Amino acid sequence: EQGALVLIASKDEAQGNISSAAKTAIKSCGATLIDSLEYRGSYVLIGIKGGAALAEKAVPDGQVAEAAAEYDSATVVLLTTTGPTTTGVRFCSMFRCPGGLTLKSDMWSRVGDDATACCDEATGPDFGDVGVQSAGFADGNEAVFYANGKTLFTASQRGLTVLTLRKDGTRKASATFDTFGDSSEALATFIEGLKDGTMVLVGATDEASTNLTARARAAIKGCGARQIDSLGFRSAYALVGVKGGDALAEMVKPTLQGYAVAVASVQIVVEVEAEKPICEARVPEPPVKGYLSNGNLNLDASCRYRLWERDATSQCLQGSWVILTG
Repeated sequence: EQGALVLIASKDEAQGNISSAAKTAIKSCGATLIDSLEYRGSYVLIGIKGGAALAEKAVPDGQVAEAAAEYDSATVVLLTTTGPTTTGVRFCSMFRCPGGLTLKSDMWSRVGDDATACCDEATGPDFGDVGVQSAGFADGNEAVFYANGKTLFTASQRGLTVLTLRKDGTRKASATFDTFGDSSEALATFIEGLKDGTMVLVGATDEASTNLTARARAAIKGCGARQIDSLGFRSAYALVGVKGGDALAEMVKPTLQGYAVAVASVQIVVEVEAEKPICEARVPEPPVKGYLSNGNLNLDASCRYRLWERDATSQCLQGSWVILTG
């Protein structure tokens, strides 16, 4: 899989019948020295599938090739074979592009930690990345959910976290289910109760596979998932899907293979207040509950209140205490 950590080493004689297809496959893990492998030469590689080589060396017969790299999933510290110098490397797959931009297609091989290095223009100005970054117990132990470059929620509790997204890129609901220690029937019930068309994000933390029932897996598949059956002990899992639709992005990685990252560029729809009906204020309990989106309070009742003119407001509030917060 893309982003998988790959270690390769030769023994005895490995050069004679290595085909061009085999070399191309090794190069897809970042290798640049495989073409220089000689008869009975020594060769070692620590690479990333679809990414760069973390360490690589090829030497003639009679010499020993050694390479080492400390790998922590999100940031790689390279230990060079020529000296004690260490260099921190962060791949673009862990970057969160702001609104109007999207991660480059070669995010697993591209090194960078800013929009210039990692992002391209999105399909349109109202498009943005929606993503999940998941790490099992040994790889980071978290699940991060984001949209438009903004973190929506970070889960550190064990199990699978399910988050639903509004069309404007804000979090509607989220819940974490301990699918290791408890039954996963509550997870299945939660997803089954969602309306078709709801955008659903799923991320694994710590260990999420042990008590993941067939019903729970079927519920996740109902959001477009195709890889959930591959979820293993302490694996990482990330899904950006649609209830009753297809997966927009999905990834699973075994333990010790780093973060699973699922990212999709979607249209972010911001509602215009002028298009909403006027709320009925002269009722015992007028609508007041809602959520903040792009600095505006969107009422759950999908209505709006009129803004009084200055003179009318002054007259109406004459002699009243007024508290303004922001």
